[in-house]
Amino acid sequence: DVIAYGSPSDKRLKENIKPIESALDKVVKLQGVTFDWKQNDNILSIKQDIGFIAQDVKEVIPELVRENEDGMLSMRHQGIAPILLEAIKELKQEIDELKKQIK
Repeated sequence: DVIAYGSPSDKRLKENIKPIESALDKVVKLQGVTFDWKQNDNILSIKQDIGFIAQDVKEVIPELVRENEDGMLSMRHQGIAPILLEAIKELKQEIDELKKQIK
């Protein structure tokens, strides 16, 4: 039932839960790219696309990248959202501190 509504996320399934640290530093090191898929039977019939390069992401956030038995990398894109959320919070904190200094 849990999988029918999305990825399992129940706290009871997790351990070693820790906040994401230095999220803004991670986000700054990532690069979104546009690209064209090479002809490949394994890729959907999409030519132009937007995303990340798994090798680049692996250097910054290795938890989001998986390697198969052939050495091909894939990425869990949904893992970017929590990092972006925490980066926004860090920016908000910086903005609030700057506003206090201005007053």
